[in-house]
Amino acid sequence: MGLIRFIIYGNVLISLSAGMLSLGLVSFLGLNKATLYFFSVFFATLFIYNFQRIPRLDEVNDEFSDRHIWLKKNKTILYLLIIVGLVGSVITYFQFLTVQNDLLFLVLIGVVGILYAIKTIKGKALRDFPYLKIHLIALTWILVVIVWPLIREEIIILNQLALIVGLYLIMVAITIPFDVRDLSYDDLKKKTMPQVIGIKWSKIVAVVLLSTGYALFVIHAFSLLKNPFFYISFIGFFILIINSNTKRKEMYFSGLIDGWVLFLGIMFLFTNGL
Repeated sequence: MGLIRFIIYGNVLISLSAGMLSLGLVSFLGLNKATLYFFSVFFATLFIYNFQRIPRLDEVNDEFSDRHIWLKKNKTILYLLIIVGLVGSVITYFQFLTVQNDLLFLVLIGVVGILYAIKTIKGKALRDFPYLKIHLIALTWILVVIVWPLIREEIIILNQLALIVGLYLIMVAITIPFDVRDLSYDDLKKKTMPQVIGIKWSKIVAVVLLSTGYALFVIHAFSLLKNPFFYISFIGFFILIINSNTKRKEMYFSGLIDGWVLFLGIMFLFTNGL
């Protein structure tokens, strides 16, 4: 169980999911250096996600989730993962991918990722602003796993618009359950979707967004319908969204939902060439 907690609470699983999604999309689009994109996104996610945990550690008490308590008890591991993520992403980018026209773009994404958790503007972090939280998460993911490779490879983004919008809607959809999880922690001023319209309607919105996202995928590439992972990933997300509630343990969200993104990446990886 200790290893499982390390993988999930140490954000190794979500980093693998982000890396796999990047690998799948880059392969699906027929771009080069897919493996390097995987490692770059993996290490960058490992750095940002663990770095974001630091500001809130002092607030953790026995009423917080198992994940928060684990992080507070394992600060040394947390800092080591931050260092590994930072060093790994820097080496992968500068040594193997090399600097191109994308450096400033990546720096800006990194700044947003850091400001997401650190209070600076009017004593607030970006995630504290009303209605902004899930959209910031979804947008950051989209910019890293698909827009960045397109910019770097000088591909016209408008030609991939259905794919990008579809992925954005899906990322918003699978982030909504995390707002359900955080109902007992989030300040009411954040105006998260479950706070505004309730859990039931939030899950309905999530399912609609999920379905629309997958429909846009089909519009972009009809060949996705030939891939069994298309159905596996959709059904899995659908079930996880519908069954999310405030009584679910942390492993349900950080383990199952974050981990299921792997199947989304695999879907794209094995659609290439169908």
